[in-house]
Amino acid sequence: MPSAATKKKGLPSVSSVEDAFSAFLNDLRAELPASAVKNTESVIAMLRDHLNTCEEADGNEKFCSQSRPAELIDHLDRFLRYCVMRELVLTFEQQEFVFFVTYDFCEWLYKNKLLADDAFVAFQLLRDHHMDMWKRACTAAHEIASSLGRRKAIRASNQVIDFGRHDIARIEGDQIWLEIWSLSTLPENCDIGPITLPKKLAASLQVGWIFTCELAKSKSDWHIVDVGNIYPSLPFN
Repeated sequence: MPSAATKKKGLPSVSSVEDAFSAFLNDLRAELPASAVKNTESVIAMLRDHLNTCEEADGNEKFCSQSRPAELIDHLDRFLRYCVMRELVLTFEQQEFVFFVTYDFCEWLYKNKLLADDAFVAFQLLRDHHMDMWKRACTAAHEIASSLGRRKAIRASNQVIDFGRHDIARIEGDQIWLEIWSLSTLPENCDIGPITLPKKLAASLQVGWIFTCELAKSKSDWHIVDVGNIYPSLPFN
């Protein structure tokens, strides 16, 4: 929310994304403890770096200084679902914090008339889409974890893939295949599967999402023996 001072005096001239970052953080400094502002500054720094270096942004390394705030909306999905969820090693809570700081910044832009109605609608659709995916991913992870307790212990062979972040490579019916990226346990065939999930659960997932789990092979099939979170990331490329 804009500070009282900002409401009375109005924002300084904001003609670029960089100007908007500065005004947003100045507003927060008038309202929040220094520790909270510092954490938010770290997210803004990540977003700035992504916008200035991503291949999709015109004017490489100059995007934030030359582009209007509304132009960043088109790049947020890749920032959140590729940069944050794939390139950075963050906990679920840290990723969630990045998401909500980014959303708060866009809300702030609109409240300060730096986003037109159509750009704000595009942002809302993006945010709602993210929230829907996260809800589906979290529900799936919870249901898989619950199913492990109901299943008889698996007598695994020597083939075990330690707990790690793996990509969903294929989905067919109630079964998925995972692309394994852990070099210490990399199997001869990077795609492991089929792995059977609780009924109809696989349909809520998407190829490219990150699956944190531990796998073990019985006589003939691979099974999930431990599961963490599922992240709705963009496919690896």
